[in-house]
Amino acid sequence: MIKFKEFLAPSIDAQITDFFKDQAEKNPDDVFEYLDLVAINNDRIMLIYRQTNKSVYQFKSLVKSVQ
Repeated sequence: MIKFKEFLAPSIDAQITDFFKDQAEKNPDDVFEYLDLVAINNDRIMLIYRQTNKSVYQFKSLVKSVQ
């Protein structure tokens, strides 16, 4: 599932790292993949990421490696 999260521009690296750590703790059965960062304006940045169940993610990785 593709999801979006808005951040304020200052210290974006720390905010994104903390966000992914928090999401991983709340959803231990899921994998979070960074997709893109989009500037909304000078003060706000939109993070686009994918949240996938770990078993589905591992299955997709296995299928890719076999092909």
